[in-house]
Amino acid sequence: MTTPQPELSAERLDELVRAALSHAEHGASDLAWACVQPMVQAQAEQPTVAEALLHVVACDVFDRPTSATVVRAVFDAHEHEPDVVARVGGVLESVHDIRFLNDAPPSDPLYQRVGERLVEMANAVAGGDGEDEGGESVEDAAKEARILRGLACVARVLGRSWDDVAEHSRLRLVALEPGRWEDHYDLGLFYKMRGRFAEGLVANRCAAALGGDQDDAVAWNTGICATGAREAMIAQQVWTRLGLEVELGRFGLPEGRFAQVKVRLAERPLAERTADAEADDPGLEESVWVERLSPCHGVIRSALMQELGVDYGDVVLFDGAPIAHHKHGDVEVPVFPHLATLVHAGYHVFPFTGTQARKGQIADLSERLANDAVLYVHTEQMITLCKDCWQNPELDHAHGTAEHVVVSGKLCAPPSIGPRELLASLDAAVEAEGGVSVLVPELCRAAGESERSDVEARRMVMLGG
Repeated sequence: MTTPQPELSAERLDELVRAALSHAEHGASDLAWACVQPMVQAQAEQPTVAEALLHVVACDVFDRPTSATVVRAVFDAHEHEPDVVARVGGVLESVHDIRFLNDAPPSDPLYQRVGERLVEMANAVAGGDGEDEGGESVEDAAKEARILRGLACVARVLGRSWDDVAEHSRLRLVALEPGRWEDHYDLGLFYKMRGRFAEGLVANRCAAALGGDQDDAVAWNTGICATGAREAMIAQQVWTRLGLEVELGRFGLPEGRFAQVKVRLAERPLAERTADAEADDPGLEESVWVERLSPCHGVIRSALMQELGVDYGDVVLFDGAPIAHHKHGDVEVPVFPHLATLVHAGYHVFPFTGTQARKGQIADLSERLANDAVLYVHTEQMITLCKDCWQNPELDHAHGTAEHVVVSGKLCAPPSIGPRELLASLDAAVEAEGGVSVLVPELCRAAGESERSDVEARRMVMLGG
Protein backbone atom coordinates (compact mmCIF):
# COMPACT_ATOMS: atom_id res chain seq x y z
CA MET A 1 0.00 0.00 0.00
CA THR A 2 1.37 3.41 -1.06
CA THR A 3 1.77 5.94 1.72
CA PRO A 4 -0.08 9.19 0.82
CA GLN A 5 2.27 12.13 0.34
CA PRO A 6 1.59 15.44 2.11
CA GLU A 7 -0.09 17.97 -0.14
CA LEU A 8 2.11 20.81 -1.40
CA SER A 9 0.63 24.28 -0.95
CA ALA A 10 0.69 26.77 -3.82
CA GLU A 11 3.25 28.86 -1.93
CA ARG A 12 5.53 25.89 -1.29
CA LEU A 13 5.21 24.75 -4.90
CA ASP A 14 6.15 28.19 -6.19
CA GLU A 15 9.14 28.26 -3.83
CA LEU A 16 10.41 24.89 -5.06
CA VAL A 17 10.05 25.83 -8.72
CA ARG A 18 11.89 29.13 -8.28
CA ALA A 19 14.68 27.44 -6.32
CA ALA A 20 15.13 24.70 -8.94
CA LEU A 21 15.30 27.22 -11.79
CA SER A 22 17.76 29.37 -9.86
CA HIS A 23 20.08 26.45 -9.18
CA ALA A 24 19.90 25.39 -12.84
CA GLU A 25 20.75 28.91 -13.97
CA HIS A 26 23.94 28.70 -11.92
CA GLY A 27 24.86 25.28 -13.27
CA ALA A 28 23.96 23.34 -10.11
CA SER A 29 21.74 20.68 -11.70
CA ASP A 30 22.21 18.35 -8.71
CA LEU A 31 20.78 20.97 -6.34
CA ALA A 32 17.95 21.63 -8.78
CA TRP A 33 17.15 17.91 -8.79
CA ALA A 34 17.14 17.87 -4.99
CA CYS A 35 14.72 20.82 -4.97
CA VAL A 36 12.09 19.04 -7.07
CA GLN A 37 12.09 15.80 -5.07
CA PRO A 38 9.02 16.85 -3.02
CA MET A 39 7.29 17.60 -6.33
CA VAL A 40 8.28 14.24 -7.81
CA GLN A 41 6.81 12.48 -4.77
CA ALA A 42 3.60 14.54 -4.73
CA GLN A 43 2.85 14.85 -8.45
CA ALA A 44 0.81 11.62 -8.71
CA GLU A 45 -1.76 12.96 -6.24
CA GLN A 46 -1.73 16.61 -7.36
CA PRO A 47 -2.18 17.49 -11.05
CA THR A 48 -1.09 21.08 -10.36
CA VAL A 49 2.21 19.77 -9.01
CA ALA A 50 2.59 17.53 -12.06
CA GLU A 51 2.13 20.51 -14.39
CA ALA A 52 4.61 22.59 -12.39
CA LEU A 53 7.12 19.74 -12.62
CA LEU A 54 6.64 19.64 -16.38
CA HIS A 55 7.30 23.38 -16.48
CA VAL A 56 10.67 22.82 -14.79
CA VAL A 57 11.51 20.08 -17.30
CA ALA A 58 10.59 22.38 -20.20
CA CYS A 59 13.13 24.92 -18.91
CA ASP A 60 15.96 22.42 -19.67
CA VAL A 61 16.90 22.10 -16.01
CA PHE A 62 17.88 18.41 -16.28
CA ASP A 63 19.68 16.26 -18.81
CA ARG A 64 17.46 14.56 -21.36
CA PRO A 65 17.40 11.04 -19.82
CA THR A 66 16.38 12.52 -16.44
CA SER A 67 13.76 14.71 -18.09
CA ALA A 68 12.33 11.72 -19.95
CA THR A 69 12.10 9.75 -16.70
CA VAL A 70 10.20 12.58 -15.00
CA VAL A 71 7.83 13.03 -17.95
CA ARG A 72 7.14 9.29 -18.10
CA ALA A 73 6.26 9.24 -14.39
CA VAL A 74 3.87 12.17 -14.84
CA PHE A 75 2.20 10.59 -17.85
CA ASP A 76 1.77 7.23 -16.12
CA ALA A 77 0.15 8.94 -13.14
CA HIS A 78 -2.16 11.23 -15.14
CA GLU A 79 -2.86 9.34 -18.36
CA HIS A 80 -6.58 10.12 -18.15
CA GLU A 81 -6.28 13.84 -17.35
CA PRO A 82 -6.38 15.86 -20.60
CA ASP A 83 -4.71 19.01 -19.28
CA VAL A 84 -1.70 17.12 -17.92
CA VAL A 85 -1.33 14.86 -20.94
CA ALA A 86 -1.55 17.87 -23.26
CA ARG A 87 1.25 19.49 -21.28
CA VAL A 88 3.27 16.27 -21.56
CA GLY A 89 2.90 16.41 -25.36
CA GLY A 90 4.32 19.92 -25.46
CA VAL A 91 7.21 19.16 -23.13
CA LEU A 92 8.28 16.08 -25.12
CA GLU A 93 9.24 18.41 -27.96
CA SER A 94 12.01 19.91 -25.85
CA VAL A 95 13.02 16.59 -24.27
CA HIS A 96 13.72 15.30 -27.78
CA ASP A 97 15.82 18.41 -28.59
CA ILE A 98 14.22 19.60 -31.81
CA ARG A 99 17.22 21.78 -32.65
CA PHE A 100 18.48 18.72 -34.52
CA LEU A 101 15.75 19.04 -37.14
CA ASN A 102 16.90 16.10 -39.23
CA ASP A 103 17.09 13.53 -36.44
CA ALA A 104 15.08 10.33 -36.75
CA PRO A 105 11.89 10.12 -34.65
CA PRO A 106 12.59 9.05 -31.05
CA SER A 107 12.64 5.33 -30.35
CA ASP A 108 11.27 5.76 -26.81
CA PRO A 109 7.71 4.30 -26.86
CA LEU A 110 6.59 7.09 -24.51
CA TYR A 111 6.21 9.45 -27.48
CA GLN A 112 3.95 7.05 -29.36
CA ARG A 113 1.87 6.38 -26.23
CA VAL A 114 1.38 10.09 -25.58
CA GLY A 115 0.52 10.76 -29.22
CA GLU A 116 -2.07 7.99 -29.34
CA ARG A 117 -3.63 9.10 -26.05
CA LEU A 118 -3.92 12.70 -27.24
CA VAL A 119 -5.53 11.55 -30.50
CA GLU A 120 -8.16 9.71 -28.44
CA MET A 121 -8.73 12.78 -26.27
CA ALA A 122 -8.98 15.13 -29.25
CA ASN A 123 -11.50 12.86 -30.96
CA ALA A 124 -13.52 12.57 -27.76
CA VAL A 125 -13.77 16.35 -27.37
CA ALA A 126 -14.52 16.96 -31.06
CA GLY A 127 -17.27 14.33 -31.05
CA GLY A 128 -18.59 15.02 -27.54
CA ASP A 129 -22.09 16.03 -26.50
CA GLY A 130 -21.05 19.28 -24.78
CA GLU A 131 -22.37 21.46 -27.61
CA ASP A 132 -25.30 23.84 -27.52
CA GLU A 133 -27.37 24.84 -30.51
CA GLY A 134 -24.73 27.32 -31.58
CA GLY A 135 -22.03 24.65 -31.88
CA GLU A 136 -19.09 23.79 -29.65
CA SER A 137 -19.14 25.49 -26.27
CA VAL A 138 -16.43 27.94 -25.33
CA GLU A 139 -15.28 25.59 -22.59
CA ASP A 140 -15.03 22.63 -24.95
CA ALA A 141 -13.23 24.72 -27.58
CA ALA A 142 -10.63 25.78 -25.02
CA LYS A 143 -10.21 22.17 -23.87
CA GLU A 144 -9.82 20.97 -27.45
CA ALA A 145 -7.24 23.68 -28.15
CA ARG A 146 -5.12 22.64 -25.18
CA ILE A 147 -5.19 19.00 -26.31
CA LEU A 148 -4.39 19.90 -29.92
CA ARG A 149 -1.39 22.01 -28.97
CA GLY A 150 0.14 19.09 -27.11
CA LEU A 151 -0.78 16.70 -29.91
CA ALA A 152 0.70 18.94 -32.61
CA CYS A 153 4.00 19.08 -30.74
CA VAL A 154 4.41 15.38 -30.14
CA ALA A 155 3.14 14.52 -33.66
CA ARG A 156 5.81 16.75 -35.21
CA VAL A 157 8.51 14.97 -33.19
CA LEU A 158 7.12 11.54 -34.17
CA GLY A 159 8.15 12.18 -37.76
CA ARG A 160 6.72 12.08 -41.24
CA SER A 161 4.31 9.19 -40.59
CA TRP A 162 2.45 11.54 -38.21
CA ASP A 163 2.34 14.48 -40.63
CA ASP A 164 -1.41 14.25 -41.24
CA VAL A 165 -2.06 14.38 -37.49
CA ALA A 166 0.32 17.28 -36.96
CA GLU A 167 -1.09 19.31 -39.86
CA HIS A 168 -4.72 18.62 -38.95
CA SER A 169 -4.03 19.70 -35.37
CA ARG A 170 -2.42 22.96 -36.45
CA LEU A 171 -5.17 23.75 -38.96
CA ARG A 172 -7.86 22.99 -36.39
CA LEU A 173 -6.16 25.33 -33.90
CA VAL A 174 -6.20 28.12 -36.48
CA ALA A 175 -9.90 27.43 -37.09
CA LEU A 176 -10.69 27.47 -33.37
CA GLU A 177 -8.87 30.76 -32.71
CA PRO A 178 -8.26 32.46 -36.08
CA GLY A 179 -7.11 35.68 -34.48
CA ARG A 180 -4.34 34.10 -32.41
CA TRP A 181 -1.11 34.82 -34.30
CA GLU A 182 0.89 32.20 -32.40
CA ASP A 183 -1.12 29.37 -33.98
CA HIS A 184 -0.51 30.72 -37.49
CA TYR A 185 3.20 30.93 -36.67
CA ASP A 186 3.27 27.34 -35.39
CA LEU A 187 1.53 26.18 -38.57
CA GLY A 188 4.16 28.01 -40.62
CA LEU A 189 6.91 26.41 -38.53
CA PHE A 190 5.50 22.96 -39.32
CA TYR A 191 5.32 23.75 -43.03
CA LYS A 192 8.90 25.06 -43.03
CA MET A 193 10.25 21.86 -41.48
CA ARG A 194 8.36 19.80 -44.07
CA GLY A 195 9.74 21.76 -47.02
CA ARG A 196 6.37 23.34 -47.83
CA PHE A 197 7.89 26.77 -47.97
CA ALA A 198 5.16 28.58 -49.93
CA GLU A 199 2.53 27.48 -47.41
CA GLY A 200 4.87 28.35 -44.56
CA LEU A 201 5.31 31.83 -46.01
CA VAL A 202 1.53 32.38 -46.10
CA ALA A 203 1.12 31.19 -42.51
CA ASN A 204 3.95 33.36 -41.20
CA ARG A 205 2.65 36.44 -43.01
CA CYS A 206 -0.75 35.82 -41.43
CA ALA A 207 0.95 35.61 -38.05
CA ALA A 208 2.68 38.92 -38.67
CA ALA A 209 -0.57 40.60 -39.79
CA LEU A 210 -2.37 39.40 -36.66
CA GLY A 211 0.14 40.88 -34.23
CA GLY A 212 3.28 38.77 -34.56
CA ASP A 213 5.11 41.37 -36.63
CA GLN A 214 7.17 42.44 -33.59
CA ASP A 215 8.38 38.90 -32.90
CA ASP A 216 11.81 38.14 -34.37
CA ALA A 217 10.96 34.44 -34.74
CA VAL A 218 8.08 35.31 -37.07
CA ALA A 219 10.34 37.52 -39.17
CA TRP A 220 13.10 34.92 -39.40
CA ASN A 221 10.77 32.11 -40.39
CA THR A 222 9.10 34.38 -42.94
CA GLY A 223 12.52 35.09 -44.45
CA ILE A 224 13.52 31.41 -44.45
CA CYS A 225 10.25 30.29 -46.06
CA ALA A 226 10.45 33.10 -48.62
CA THR A 227 13.96 32.00 -49.56
CA GLY A 228 12.91 28.35 -49.79
CA ALA A 229 9.92 29.33 -51.94
CA ARG A 230 12.22 31.48 -54.14
CA GLU A 231 10.25 34.63 -53.26
CA ALA A 232 13.38 36.76 -53.37
CA MET A 233 11.76 40.18 -53.02
CA ILE A 234 9.86 39.15 -49.89
CA ALA A 235 12.98 37.63 -48.35
CA GLN A 236 14.95 40.78 -49.13
CA GLN A 237 12.29 42.95 -47.48
CA VAL A 238 12.37 40.79 -44.35
CA TRP A 239 16.16 40.92 -43.96
CA THR A 240 16.20 44.66 -44.66
CA ARG A 241 13.59 45.27 -41.95
CA LEU A 242 15.84 43.35 -39.57
CA GLY A 243 18.66 45.79 -40.35
CA LEU A 244 20.68 43.51 -42.66
CA GLU A 245 22.22 44.79 -45.88
CA VAL A 246 21.23 42.51 -48.74
CA GLU A 247 20.64 42.91 -52.46
CA LEU A 248 19.39 40.55 -55.12
CA GLY A 249 22.40 38.50 -56.14
CA ARG A 250 23.42 35.06 -57.30
CA PHE A 251 20.78 32.40 -57.94
CA GLY A 252 18.06 35.08 -57.97
CA LEU A 253 18.14 35.33 -54.17
CA PRO A 254 19.11 38.00 -51.63
CA GLU A 255 22.82 38.28 -50.99
CA GLY A 256 24.96 40.22 -48.54
CA ARG A 257 28.30 40.09 -46.78
CA PHE A 258 28.28 37.48 -44.01
CA ALA A 259 30.96 35.47 -42.25
CA GLN A 260 31.35 31.85 -43.29
CA VAL A 261 29.40 29.32 -41.22
CA LYS A 262 29.12 25.57 -41.02
CA VAL A 263 26.09 23.47 -41.93
CA ARG A 264 25.38 19.93 -40.77
CA LEU A 265 24.33 18.41 -44.09
CA ALA A 266 22.07 15.39 -44.21
CA GLU A 267 21.69 12.77 -46.91
CA ARG A 268 17.94 12.92 -46.24
CA PRO A 269 17.03 16.29 -44.70
CA LEU A 270 13.62 16.29 -43.03
CA ALA A 271 12.20 18.87 -45.42
CA GLU A 272 12.97 16.58 -48.38
CA ARG A 273 11.65 13.34 -46.88
CA THR A 274 8.08 12.24 -47.50
CA ALA A 275 5.39 10.90 -45.18
CA ASP A 276 5.68 7.44 -46.76
CA ALA A 277 9.48 7.36 -46.64
CA GLU A 278 10.84 4.00 -45.51
CA ALA A 279 13.81 5.67 -43.84
CA ASP A 280 12.60 8.57 -41.72
CA ASP A 281 16.12 9.45 -40.66
CA PRO A 282 18.90 11.74 -41.92
CA GLY A 283 21.08 8.98 -43.33
CA LEU A 284 24.70 10.06 -43.61
CA GLU A 285 25.63 13.47 -42.15
CA GLU A 286 28.62 15.75 -42.51
CA SER A 287 29.43 19.25 -41.24
CA VAL A 288 30.88 21.51 -43.95
CA TRP A 289 31.91 25.10 -44.53
CA VAL A 290 29.38 27.29 -46.29
CA GLU A 291 29.84 30.68 -47.91
CA ARG A 292 26.88 32.42 -46.28
CA LEU A 293 24.97 34.55 -48.79
CA SER A 294 22.01 35.45 -46.56
CA PRO A 295 20.87 34.60 -43.03
CA CYS A 296 19.57 31.25 -44.26
CA HIS A 297 21.32 30.11 -47.45
CA GLY A 298 24.79 29.73 -48.88
CA VAL A 299 27.22 27.88 -51.13
CA ILE A 300 29.01 24.72 -49.94
CA ARG A 301 32.76 25.39 -49.82
CA SER A 302 33.91 21.98 -48.62
CA ALA A 303 34.28 18.90 -50.80
CA LEU A 304 32.33 16.17 -49.05
CA MET A 305 33.94 12.95 -47.86
CA GLN A 306 30.67 11.00 -48.18
CA GLU A 307 28.02 10.71 -50.87
CA LEU A 308 25.12 12.80 -49.55
CA GLY A 309 23.62 13.97 -52.82
CA VAL A 310 25.19 17.43 -52.45
CA ASP A 311 28.77 18.59 -52.82
CA TYR A 312 31.06 21.54 -53.41
CA GLY A 313 29.34 24.52 -55.07
CA ASP A 314 25.75 23.46 -54.33
CA VAL A 315 23.44 25.98 -52.66
CA VAL A 316 21.71 24.91 -49.46
CA LEU A 317 18.99 26.37 -47.27
CA PHE A 318 19.56 26.14 -43.53
CA ASP A 319 17.57 26.99 -40.42
CA GLY A 320 18.17 30.16 -38.42
CA ALA A 321 18.94 28.58 -35.02
CA PRO A 322 22.41 27.01 -34.63
CA ILE A 323 22.63 23.52 -33.17
CA ALA A 324 26.24 23.89 -32.01
CA HIS A 325 29.30 26.14 -32.14
CA HIS A 326 32.64 24.82 -33.34
CA LYS A 327 35.79 26.60 -32.29
CA HIS A 328 38.34 27.42 -34.99
CA GLY A 329 41.26 29.21 -33.41
CA ASP A 330 39.78 31.99 -31.29
CA VAL A 331 36.55 32.14 -33.31
CA GLU A 332 33.36 30.27 -32.46
CA VAL A 333 31.60 29.31 -35.68
CA PRO A 334 27.87 28.49 -35.56
CA VAL A 335 26.70 25.21 -37.08
CA PHE A 336 23.22 25.25 -38.63
CA PRO A 337 20.93 22.35 -39.60
CA HIS A 338 20.37 21.60 -43.28
CA LEU A 339 16.80 22.29 -44.40
CA ALA A 340 16.89 21.70 -48.15
CA THR A 341 19.06 21.96 -51.24
CA LEU A 342 18.13 24.95 -53.41
CA VAL A 343 20.54 24.56 -56.33
CA HIS A 344 22.62 21.67 -57.62
CA ALA A 345 25.39 23.65 -59.28
CA GLY A 346 26.73 20.69 -61.23
CA TYR A 347 30.38 21.04 -60.25
CA HIS A 348 32.75 18.45 -61.69
CA VAL A 349 34.23 16.50 -58.77
CA PHE A 350 37.29 14.28 -59.26
CA PRO A 351 39.07 12.32 -56.47
CA PHE A 352 42.83 12.87 -56.32
CA THR A 353 45.91 11.66 -54.47
CA GLY A 354 49.06 13.72 -54.34
CA THR A 355 52.46 14.22 -52.77
CA GLN A 356 53.84 17.46 -51.39
CA ALA A 357 56.95 18.79 -49.69
CA ARG A 358 55.10 20.82 -47.07
CA LYS A 359 51.67 20.99 -45.49
CA GLY A 360 49.17 22.98 -47.53
CA GLN A 361 51.22 22.97 -50.72
CA ILE A 362 48.65 21.16 -52.85
CA ALA A 363 45.76 23.14 -51.35
CA ASP A 364 47.61 26.34 -52.29
CA LEU A 365 47.57 25.27 -55.94
CA SER A 366 43.89 26.27 -55.97
CA GLU A 367 44.99 29.89 -56.37
CA ARG A 368 46.55 29.00 -59.73
CA LEU A 369 43.54 27.07 -61.09
CA ALA A 370 41.03 28.55 -63.50
CA ASN A 371 37.39 29.51 -62.89
CA ASP A 372 36.87 28.86 -59.17
CA ALA A 373 38.32 25.34 -59.36
CA VAL A 374 39.71 24.11 -56.05
CA LEU A 375 41.85 21.29 -54.71
CA TYR A 376 40.18 20.34 -51.45
CA VAL A 377 42.57 18.24 -49.36
CA HIS A 378 40.57 15.96 -47.08
CA THR A 379 43.70 14.70 -45.34
CA GLU A 380 44.38 18.19 -43.98
CA GLN A 381 40.97 19.80 -43.83
CA MET A 382 38.60 17.07 -42.59
CA ILE A 383 38.41 15.68 -39.04
CA THR A 384 36.11 12.89 -37.87
CA LEU A 385 34.69 13.70 -34.43
CA CYS A 386 32.81 11.57 -31.95
CA LYS A 387 29.29 12.74 -31.09
CA ASP A 388 30.37 14.25 -27.76
CA CYS A 389 33.20 16.30 -29.25
CA TRP A 390 30.97 17.45 -32.11
CA GLN A 391 28.44 18.93 -29.69
CA ASN A 392 30.91 20.20 -27.10
CA PRO A 393 34.08 21.91 -28.41
CA GLU A 394 35.51 22.02 -24.87
CA LEU A 395 36.14 18.27 -25.02
CA ASP A 396 39.36 17.01 -26.57
CA HIS A 397 39.43 13.35 -27.50
CA ALA A 398 42.42 13.80 -29.84
CA HIS A 399 40.57 13.45 -33.14
CA GLY A 400 43.09 15.57 -35.06
CA THR A 401 44.87 14.18 -38.09
CA ALA A 402 48.62 13.98 -38.48
CA GLU A 403 50.46 15.96 -41.16
CA HIS A 404 51.04 13.87 -44.29
CA VAL A 405 53.33 14.07 -47.28
CA VAL A 406 50.83 11.92 -49.18
CA VAL A 407 47.42 13.56 -49.24
CA SER A 408 44.04 12.90 -50.84
CA GLY A 409 40.91 14.84 -51.56
CA LYS A 410 38.75 16.13 -54.39
CA LEU A 411 39.35 18.46 -57.31
CA CYS A 412 36.17 20.50 -57.79
CA ALA A 413 35.43 22.74 -60.77
CA PRO A 414 32.31 24.55 -62.03
CA PRO A 415 30.53 23.18 -65.11
CA SER A 416 31.76 26.17 -67.14
CA ILE A 417 35.25 24.64 -67.36
CA GLY A 418 35.62 21.47 -69.42
CA PRO A 419 37.82 18.47 -68.50
CA ARG A 420 40.57 19.32 -71.02
CA GLU A 421 40.82 22.91 -69.85
CA LEU A 422 40.77 21.84 -66.21
CA LEU A 423 43.53 19.26 -66.73
CA ALA A 424 45.67 21.80 -68.58
CA SER A 425 45.15 24.31 -65.77
CA LEU A 426 46.13 21.70 -63.16
CA ASP A 427 49.26 20.65 -65.09
CA ALA A 428 50.35 24.27 -65.41
CA ALA A 429 49.84 24.88 -61.68
CA VAL A 430 51.82 21.75 -60.72
CA GLU A 431 54.67 22.68 -63.05
CA ALA A 432 54.79 26.26 -61.79
CA GLU A 433 54.83 25.17 -58.13
CA GLY A 434 57.36 22.35 -58.38
CA GLY A 435 57.89 19.69 -55.75
CA VAL A 436 54.33 18.34 -55.94
CA SER A 437 52.42 15.70 -57.86
CA VAL A 438 48.65 15.38 -58.25
CA LEU A 439 47.10 12.19 -59.62
CA VAL A 440 43.53 12.57 -60.98
CA PRO A 441 42.86 9.54 -63.18
CA GLU A 442 39.11 10.21 -63.57
CA LEU A 443 39.85 13.71 -64.89
CA CYS A 444 42.41 12.32 -67.33
CA ARG A 445 39.85 9.85 -68.66
CA ALA A 446 37.18 12.58 -68.96
CA ALA A 447 39.71 14.68 -70.90
CA GLY A 448 40.23 11.82 -73.36
CA GLU A 449 43.69 10.76 -72.08
CA SER A 450 43.00 7.09 -71.37
CA GLU A 451 46.64 5.96 -71.27
CA ARG A 452 47.56 8.66 -68.76
CA SER A 453 44.47 7.78 -66.75
CA ASP A 454 45.58 4.14 -66.45
CA VAL A 455 49.08 5.15 -65.35
CA GLU A 456 47.80 7.60 -62.75
CA ALA A 457 45.29 5.07 -61.44
CA ARG A 458 48.09 2.53 -60.83
CA ARG A 459 50.27 5.17 -59.13
CA MET A 460 47.31 6.24 -56.98
CA VAL A 461 46.89 2.66 -55.75
CA MET A 462 50.59 2.46 -54.93
CA LEU A 463 50.26 5.65 -52.83
CA GLY A 464 47.29 4.19 -51.00
CA GLY A 465 44.67 6.37 -52.71
